[in-house]
Amino acid sequence: MMSQATKAATPAAGPRFTDPDFVVIGSGAAGGVIAKELSVTGFTVVVLEQGPYLRPKDFTHDEVKTLLETYLTNDWGPQPNTFRKTPSDRAVTQPAVIYGRQVGGSTVHFTANYWRFHPIDFHERSRKGAIAGTGFDDWPMTYDELEPYYVKVEHEVGVSGLPSANPFDPPRSKPLAMPPLPIKSSGALAETVAPAMPSANAIAACKWLPDNELRVYSSEYERSGFQGGLEEYRVRWIEKYHAELQLFSRRTIDVPSLFVAGKSDWGVYQNPGDFERMKTAVCTRMLGTNFVEGAGHWVQQERPEEVSKLLVQFLKQ
Repeated sequence: MMSQATKAATPAAGPRFTDPDFVVIGSGAAGGVIAKELSVTGFTVVVLEQGPYLRPKDFTHDEVKTLLETYLTNDWGPQPNTFRKTPSDRAVTQPAVIYGRQVGGSTVHFTANYWRFHPIDFHERSRKGAIAGTGFDDWPMTYDELEPYYVKVEHEVGVSGLPSANPFDPPRSKPLAMPPLPIKSSGALAETVAPAMPSANAIAACKWLPDNELRVYSSEYERSGFQGGLEEYRVRWIEKYHAELQLFSRRTIDVPSLFVAGKSDWGVYQNPGDFERMKTAVCTRMLGTNFVEGAGHWVQQERPEEVSKLLVQFLKQ
């Protein structure tokens, strides 16, 4: 069956080589770079790519198609991954690797963060010691030896940023190629709430969900996995549930509904416009939206009495 991405765009016709110097399989971050370096040196290179050559018109702001229907990524059906914890275990099919499936590979659609390793990362075993039962070892090179290649990549792909703003940034022989982008989205949220960040003493004195109470939840999760309200995190990434989820694609919630959140919960505005769409396009019988004073993301734990009161009122309606 032809995938949606394959239907959207087909590879462009190019020159045909009967006897290339090199054949590179995959055009992503590794294959694409190797092919480019070989070709500019004068070699004849053929790149084999399983996905299509997508153009700007082929991209849409469709989360369902992108995240659940593998529009830009590998399809675990015809390209299954198997997983096992030990060599003696029976391997089971499990979505384990997500990669871009088009010309350019994952470089076409990723978070575009270009971090450098720190100098200590290259000789951590010498500094920290061995880890029993592992192959943990130092790198065969140093940060200083690799640093010129960091510079080369950053300038060829046009990495932007302001390294001097990060006190933990490793040493650089040359500034980044491009200035930093404007702060927006989640970065703007972080910048806005930073002045209200509690002090270290206030955090240490916090009596709501301290570490010993948090361990109750973390240990139970380790025992039983995702349950109840956490099911979304599990179902979203396991292939066998995708077909069921697609049954609800673009459906509306037509039963009476109520929205309750903490007034200080930044998550409500994490994706601009989602809150408004929920009230007008998703929930057709929204009976109320409530923001509880003195609560953040965990409103039901932080203000249980107020949440219970709102639920009782809603049920009486």
